[in-house]
Amino acid sequence: MRRNVSSQRHGCGAHFNLVTDHTSFYERYGWQFYCMVQGDGEEESSRLYIHTM
Repeated sequence: MRRNVSSQRHGCGAHFNLVTDHTSFYERYGWQFYCMVQGDGEEESSRLYIHTM
């Protein structure tokens, strides 16, 4: 299982990115699937989710 979360602030809100191997779990909690990503040296792609507060 792979998880990596980062955040950025834009004005009054915050934007979060999440890279994970989970499917459909984070959508239950307000995360939106964005695209598939693959890091340097990684054999498998992972799912990138975004969440704005």
